[in-house]
Amino acid sequence: MTTRSLPPGRAVSADPMTRQTSAPPVRVLGVGLATAAGRGWAALKAALEDGRPLPSPDLSAEALLFEALEDMNLGPLPQDAGLIFATASGALAGDWARWHVEALAGAPSPPPSRPRQAPGDALAARLGVLGPRANVSLACASGTAALGVALDWLQAGRARVVVVAAVDRVCPFVSSGFEALKLVDPQGCRPLTPGSRGFHLGAAAAILVLAVGEGGVQLSGAASAQDAWHPLTPHPEGRGLIDAARLALARAGGPAAQLVSIHGTGTPANDQAEAAALLALFGEDRPPLQALKPVLGHTMGAAGLVEAAALVLSLGDSQPVGWPESRVLAEAPRTGISWSMAFGGVNAAVVFSLEPGAGLPVPPPVAVVTQRATVAEVQASPSGEDPSHVAARRALLDLAPPPDAGVILSAPRGSILADLRHHARLVGEGPALVSPRTFAATVPGAPLMGPGVTLGLRGPVMALLDPPEVALALAEDWLRLGRCEAVVVVLLEVRGEDLTGEGAWARAETRLLGVG
Repeated sequence: MTTRSLPPGRAVSADPMTRQTSAPPVRVLGVGLATAAGRGWAALKAALEDGRPLPSPDLSAEALLFEALEDMNLGPLPQDAGLIFATASGALAGDWARWHVEALAGAPSPPPSRPRQAPGDALAARLGVLGPRANVSLACASGTAALGVALDWLQAGRARVVVVAAVDRVCPFVSSGFEALKLVDPQGCRPLTPGSRGFHLGAAAAILVLAVGEGGVQLSGAASAQDAWHPLTPHPEGRGLIDAARLALARAGGPAAQLVSIHGTGTPANDQAEAAALLALFGEDRPPLQALKPVLGHTMGAAGLVEAAALVLSLGDSQPVGWPESRVLAEAPRTGISWSMAFGGVNAAVVFSLEPGAGLPVPPPVAVVTQRATVAEVQASPSGEDPSHVAARRALLDLAPPPDAGVILSAPRGSILADLRHHARLVGEGPALVSPRTFAATVPGAPLMGPGVTLGLRGPVMALLDPPEVALALAEDWLRLGRCEAVVVVLLEVRGEDLTGEGAWARAETRLLGVG
């Protein structure tokens, strides 16, 4: 293992950015849905009114995405439109899993490239868009976090139109892991209900098209925050969730939320955190709630975007669906908040509104510079720990960023070592013997989990399946838009692994960026 410091002070951008003093409004141009209820909002709304849990659709990730696209009846997009794809597992259940089974049986062949990103690549080809691209994989907060990136891009001027898409599907790779973590409840998902133990899994896709402009439903605020508590369970008082929700509402600058789309997994730990957050944010007289997982199941990386889409389509409706207590309201909700929680103590929230909000002023132009940097290299950790995790931890601990710094991970190969280890054990020993710890490590953002707790990091967080330049550009946006005062970018490289994820070499470079 080697660790070295890099010289500070290198400018990321030589010229300060010149831009307007107030962030432009961002509106929703279109929504597409493909869920266990079928295609579109009418089918989903009817299923939510019925309230019975639905079995997961047996479609590929690409097929689900294209179903959601068909639901939109979308006209031509400008070629420079951006695309942000969000997922937890992408297409790991398809060609990649088949390749790995065959390779483990002695028929080695080149593995499919970009298995998590593949559905997003297929969607980009179908849409013909050539603008900026990003692939967000922040476990079960992926869809919500992707909306935050879209808002950043649009307000920073990187694009005028952005397509946000998310998909996940049920497969043994995923279901065996959640079973091992004892988060699946055969009685179904009953959030905020005594005795609920978890959820059933589901598959879904959602697409939202966003653009700079006024009118209609506005994406008026977004934020993320970390618990700095535990790699796998949320803070019992919901402190990271409270931080994310308050920041998103403050950035929206409009009326208080009149509808809340909760994460609603029904696990005891999540229920405790969400109940505490609801009380802290709204007191005893909370707004009506919306929860989709009792009907659709937990759709993992797609859940946040599916739930945000349902919230958008519920605004202006005096009888929003998605909760057993659904009732006719005296006034239809015009502003709502949707939030998600994920492994690693990750929390993300977005605010949509029919009312234009004041928003927060954009800080004056700044120059972004690298203040400190470190590198750690690890060759096949003797302890058996994932070398990519060891390298990221060493580099982050050496950097020692401030607790309120944002953190962005660039991991173009995702969690390849943990993917191979988890799937090899699943294939070789069966689902009953998979390791909860190894499954949790398949989350691409897992290299941030331990260091985030140790360093007490509470700021915004992002995990991208993209090369360094995408992560560095987002870090500049965060600093220039005032999302945080410092950002750590973790650039992760992994190579040389065998079919069981062993023997790999990993390199993590960290850069602490700030304003000059």
